[in-house]
Amino acid sequence: MKILLAASNRDLLYGLERLLEIKQHTVTAAFDGIQASCYIADESFDLAIADENIPLRSAEKIIAELNGINTPVILLTGKPVNTRQLTRPALANSYLTYPFAPETLLERIADIRRKADSREVIEKDEFHISKSDFLLSGRIRLTNEEINFFEALFAGRKPEGARPDTLASAINQKFALLHRDMRIRYSSKNGYTLEMGHE
Repeated sequence: MKILLAASNRDLLYGLERLLEIKQHTVTAAFDGIQASCYIADESFDLAIADENIPLRSAEKIIAELNGINTPVILLTGKPVNTRQLTRPALANSYLTYPFAPETLLERIADIRRKADSREVIEKDEFHISKSDFLLSGRIRLTNEEINFFEALFAGRKPEGARPDTLASAINQKFALLHRDMRIRYSSKNGYTLEMGHE
């Protein structure tokens, strides 16, 4: 894969660059947001990894540029992800909180790549999810983790991860944008369920 890696911490940048190159990825490194934006304008990438605190151009602007050309992006962040982040117009495909194991990043890259290469669509009566585009009903962006949440929900499994309540809240806000009477609910008896209409 051809990966854009954008981070101002040079130790982090060089460490991640080496890790990715060992795994046979081609890496273009950017030390600031302006440099990242120039690379985005001049080259095409299969994936981008950006640090939330990159200087000279906000990570949110970089994500918006990458969203505009349908390049998946992983945002590295020092804070737990919240509902507000998951409902921004400029949405990363995945959020990875420091500190993380190198294997976690590699697994996330592989999972996003599988989805981006997939033609699979999750369909329900009131909506559909295109895995390759990370879109809900063709117009609302979803994260990799939100798609994994849906997959677990529809397979009757407990959603994995440390923050399913945050994901459920963000998904409910996205359902509201579709103007459909749907929501994810949680109960101690049934866990997470999808309610449609007046069930």
